[in-house]
Amino acid sequence: MMAVRRMRLRLLTLSLAAHTVKANGRAFVWDIDPQANAYDLTSVMDSPG
Repeated sequence: MMAVRRMRLRLLTLSLAAHTVKANGRAFVWDIDPQANAYDLTSVMDSPG
């Protein structure tokens, strides 16, 4: 359950970063948990791909 929460937080962070890039031209996101990968994130997404 905690892993799902972390993955959703990552998706929210990346979404906010994308919005910031569109508005300001750049954004900085630092991932401090190297254990997750794209495969882990696709399991919690509604429609991956």
